Amino acid sequence: MQTLSDQDLIALYQNGQESCFEIIYHRHKDKIFFSILAKIGDNDISNDVFQETFIKIIDNIKKKNYDEKGKFINWALRIANNACMDHYRSIQRKRINYVENETIFLKIETDLNSSVENQLINRECSTMMHTLLNYLDEDQKTVLYLRYFEKLSFLEIATKTGINVNTCLGRMRYALKNLHKIMLEKKLEL
Repeated sequence: MQTLSDQDLIALYQNGQESCFEIIYHRHKDKIFFSILAKIGDNDISNDVFQETFIKIIDNIKKKNYDEKGKFINWALRIANNACMDHYRSIQRKRINYVENETIFLKIETDLNSSVENQLINRECSTMMHTLLNYLDEDQKTVLYLRYFEKLSFLEIATKTGINVNTCLGRMRYALKNLHKIMLEKKLEL
């Protein structure tokens, strides 16, 4: 079976011989993975995109969407490239959502610090925020605390916690999202 062409292996796989796809996978996995890694740059994220790529490849082959006129590897690399683009689009959407959430949080903080008469309210809100932080998981709580109460940049947070900047951004986004959800559930307003 190792000597069969990709097209023959795919035809056999579509007819129920599951082991044929394993041969195709092992034949092309390195080239596909390294093409993803070259675009993404991060090994862990590249592994995730690689897995998504092969899920899409399997789905398309099972749905008989594979066109035998082209070479399998070229077709698979196009799917990998599209998966990389999807990854970058999702990051862009997350950043937009993060910026909106952080802007809301900063506006609340700025509004509370803007007048002397609001110092009492500010203290109460600060206490409430510390209480709300206890509802977050430790990773989210740490990033949020370092960002807003210690006033560290995301690069400083990444260095201090030993995680990468994208992970910091993700944790912050989830922290803000979860805080918003908790405030809605508990009917709290700052």
